[in-house]
Formats: sequence, structure tokens, C-alpha cells
Amino acid sequence: MSNTGTLIGRGLVAGNITGGAANTITASGGALTLGNLDSNGGYTFGGTLNVGSQQVVLLSADKAQLGMATNLGAGGNLSTVNGANLTNGNSLNFNGNSTIQGNFTNNGSVVGSAGTLSFVNDVNGAGSYAGNIDFKAAFNPGNSPAAVSFNGGNATFDTASVLNMEIFGSTPGTHYDQLVSINTLTFNGKLNLVFGNGYVPLAGSSFALFGFNTFSGSFGTAADGYSKITVAGYDRTKLDFSHLAIDGTLSVTAVPEPETYAMLLAGLALLGAVARRRRAVVQ
Repeated sequence: MSNTGTLIGRGLVAGNITGGAANTITASGGALTLGNLDSNGGYTFGGTLNVGSQQVVLLSADKAQLGMATNLGAGGNLSTVNGANLTNGNSLNFNGNSTIQGNFTNNGSVVGSAGTLSFVNDVNGAGSYAGNIDFKAAFNPGNSPAAVSFNGGNATFDTASVLNMEIFGSTPGTHYDQLVSINTLTFNGKLNLVFGNGYVPLAGSSFALFGFNTFSGSFGTAADGYSKITVAGYDRTKLDFSHLAIDGTLSVTAVPEPETYAMLLAGLALLGAVARRRRAVVQ
């Protein structure tokens, strides 16, 4: 593409696709397939890809590397066989209901001005989001624990989705995952909490997992044992899930210190002695 400059059309371009920031590819008049499925780097394009309302399929033996800007319009569909990678400083933009098929790594920014962008397959990365985002499969925020911002947009997790959040320490965004700056969080999927790196949280501590203005959906209820939540690496019976849908906070149940237990037992013994004396007086 460095020699071609601009490509407009539909059909198949079979071969490794490369190019710089000055290059543009625009799908027009029908579906467009680009790249080489048999080659690593089959699609490594640094410029602007205009999907518009068309379907664009990117072929590469490894992840397709998206360029400076990828733009989708209403009805647009971007598909990959081995996934796509959006790097830091690059953006994917949508301005109507559109979809991403294939695993997607977002370390850049996904920005919407209208409609909803639906991720059909798994998503990971520490990049940001804006607009209406719909996750239909797994979402793994960060490349290690990270704070992922939705910049005042709306985030939806469908019934088949799984949100995996890591908790490796007490510092938000560094030691544990957060989803922040969400207008409305709609949660109908599963929440999988993973404690790791040998971290054992202190009794009474808390984790601000979500920052939202309003919440819709459910993490389950106390009556069903919060059935939509799974926990790995820690005893779930020590966790309080009751505020997740209220203020996004997960808490570790506070337990009395040994001295408190001793005082409690002493108090019970005293009450028992008083009760026995009273029975003796009555007799």
C-alpha cells in the first residue's frame, strides 16, 4: 500500500497487506477480503481502514494488526480469522450499529458516536471505550490488572458473556481490575473473580470493581448464593457480593479478632451464670 496509496472497492486482495499512516483502504459496493491467511503479518496495515456499512474480512496467520484508524458505519462488520490487535495510539470508531467478529485485543481506544458496537467473540486489553459497547463472549480487562475506562458510555454484558477480573492485591487498577466511568452497566452474564499471586485479602477490606451511574441486570441474589459469580483462588464464603449492584464494591467479610471472641465467650458465660442463679432463687 505504500506504493498504491489508496485502495477502494470490493472483492479479494490476496497477499500480505502493509502500509503506513498515509494510506487508506475503503470498502465500497460489497464485501472486501484482505490479507494472507498463510503468513504471519498477513495483514499489518498502519493506515486508515474504512469499513463503512460493508463486511471486511482480514486474513493473517497471526493477529491482524489494525492501523491508525478503523472506521465502521451502521451495519458494518469487521471479521478476522485469528483475531485483531488495536495498539496504543490507534483507534477504532463506529457511528451506527456494527459488529466485530473474531477475538479482539484493545490497547488503543474504541469510540462510538451513535449506535452500539457488539463484540461477538473474546475481548482483552487495557484500552479504553466510549459509546455503547456490547460484550457477547469473554472480556478480560487489562494485560495484567488494569483500570479500563468507558468514558461515560454504556457497557452491556449479554447472557453468554463472561467477565474475568483479576485481584492480585489491594491497589485499584494496578493490583486488581476495574471497569470505571460507566454510565449504565447492564450485566446479564457471568462474573469470574480470580485471586492470584499469593494474595490473601485482609478481613474487612474492599475492592471497587465497578464505577457506574446506574446498574441493570443481576449478579445473582443472596438467596441463590450469587449464582452468576464464580471465584478462584480464595474462599468465596468470605466475600460479600451484596454491594456489587449498588456501588460496584466487593468486600471481604469482617471477622472478630481473637480478643473479641474471648470477650464474647466471657459475656456468654456471665449470662449463663446469672441465668442459673435466677433459676436457683426461683426454686
